[in-house]
Amino acid sequence: MRKYDAIVVYTKEQAIADGILFQSQERYQDRNIIFTTNLIAKLKKKEIIAVLIKGLKEFAKLKKPDLKEMKVSGREIWIDDNGQDLTFLLPEDY
Repeated sequence: MRKYDAIVVYTKEQAIADGILFQSQERYQDRNIIFTTNLIAKLKKKEIIAVLIKGLKEFAKLKKPDLKEMKVSGREIWIDDNGQDLTFLLPEDY
C-alpha cells in the first residue's frame, strides 16, 4: 500500500467556525453532539428532535465507533460516531 501525504486538512473546529457544523452544548456518553447545518436547514424543529431521540437510541446499540443509517420522517439520516463526536448528517453532507 502506498503512503500519501495529506494535501488539505479541514478540522472540525474550522467547519464549526465556517458554519458547516453546529456543535450542541450538550454531550452524550462523553461525546459531543454535532449536526450539519444542512440537516438543520432541511428539517423542521420537531424532525430534528426526532432525529436526536432516535439517533441516541441507535447509538446505544453500537458496539464500537461506526457510521449508522436510519430513517426519520421518510428521510435517510446518518450518525457518524468517531469515538469523540456524534455527528448527525444527511447523506449528501458526507
